[in-house]
Amino acid sequence: MTRDGRPLHTIEDGYENGSVVNVLTGKHLNWKREAGTSINQAVTDLSLARGTGVTDEQMVAAVEKQGLLGRFEKQPMVNTLQRLTKEETPLVADAACHELQLLGSPCQDAPGTGAQTRASVTVRNLTHPSLFPQFKSGDRIETFINGAPRQEVFVSTVTANKMGTRRVGVTDSGGRLALTEAKYAAPGEISTEVWSLGNSEASPAVSFSTGTSGSGGAIVTKPVGNTRDKYGMGLSAIWEAPGRVSTYSATEFTHLTALQYDIESASTLNQDGKPIKQQKTKGFASASEVSEGPAVDMNDYRLNTDHYAIAFWGSRDFDNPLNFADRACFGGRSTCQLVPVGGPPRVPHAEIHLASTTVDQSSMPWDPFAMFPDLSQSDKADVMNSVLDTVLLRTKDRDDEYMIKMIRYVSHQSSFSGEAVVRKMQELAEHETPPVRAAACVALKDLQHPYGKSVGDGAQKK
Repeated sequence: MTRDGRPLHTIEDGYENGSVVNVLTGKHLNWKREAGTSINQAVTDLSLARGTGVTDEQMVAAVEKQGLLGRFEKQPMVNTLQRLTKEETPLVADAACHELQLLGSPCQDAPGTGAQTRASVTVRNLTHPSLFPQFKSGDRIETFINGAPRQEVFVSTVTANKMGTRRVGVTDSGGRLALTEAKYAAPGEISTEVWSLGNSEASPAVSFSTGTSGSGGAIVTKPVGNTRDKYGMGLSAIWEAPGRVSTYSATEFTHLTALQYDIESASTLNQDGKPIKQQKTKGFASASEVSEGPAVDMNDYRLNTDHYAIAFWGSRDFDNPLNFADRACFGGRSTCQLVPVGGPPRVPHAEIHLASTTVDQSSMPWDPFAMFPDLSQSDKADVMNSVLDTVLLRTKDRDDEYMIKMIRYVSHQSSFSGEAVVRKMQELAEHETPPVRAAACVALKDLQHPYGKSVGDGAQKK
């Protein structure tokens, strides 16, 4: 903490480096840590405890904040979410149950919350599991539906110029249905699937967004079609193919919000901190865009998207019937959900800046030997070992997410091959944290390399 006049602030207030946890559930003046709880359990309990004057919508936004689910250990978060399903209002309990389903944990909700009938959608890339949430054209994508038993399942597919609905099957006695289809990447296309069981929509919806080259794209999920998502959301996504970087950004309003406001979405793609491409789109219920350009080796890319609600002209100023204000979009860095936060009923300007979403991508060299074409085989082996040791070196500023991203990158690039890659993956599978060990095991499976007996038992189980 640091003293700023009389108030105390955390030293890193205002920095977006991920080391400070934002608490979205209001003030907790009388909150006390339960005796015997771990520090991780205490932090998750506090983060999702209802504070003074906090509405159901704000609680739901906090529950759905993906940064919380990835920041702490899984079990403390599961414990907190299961408690919410028993102690909170039906709306919040419903949101907690949905997050538990995404975490692969049972929803122990109280009778009458309605959470037990919540239909959920889970997506996996069967062809390239470690590539998810990205895909290559032709990859087999499994969509798993979990909801009420013996219900007809429908999917509505929406693209830029057409929409259609088809029946895909019926859930079994346990309320489950799995559908596997190959996804082909049409250049520059955004295709969104909204699933439903009977007359009830399932959440999240799934968007497949491809670059202009059409070689592959990103799979983006977003909550829709339920009372928790009654205002809208914003999102940003970025992915790479050899020599190219592609982006997808969108602001989406539900029907209620679209009746009151128009949309503006403005995105900027930065290369090593310098803007190289800017786009602005407007819309009625949705404003989205796909962009693609060359990726330069060893450069970092960052997509920033600003999300705006455009208020309508009143007598002397602009109407703001849903009381939106700056930072009305709560969530993680790449997605956010719209929640009214007490803005004025009338505003002097039409544009209401709801939030910004950001996403990063590091561009690694596609061919480690591109600058050294005349190397001998032994020298090439030394270069490969050196590059892998550098790219996959654990340092204090490289967290599990970074390590997993680099493992996925190395295992899917043809320029990284041979025993050096296998050796490095086996090393990570033996000595790293459980999430990184699991990623290394998947990479070895993708490389079609049998796992050696010398590797630790924990990694073999993964």
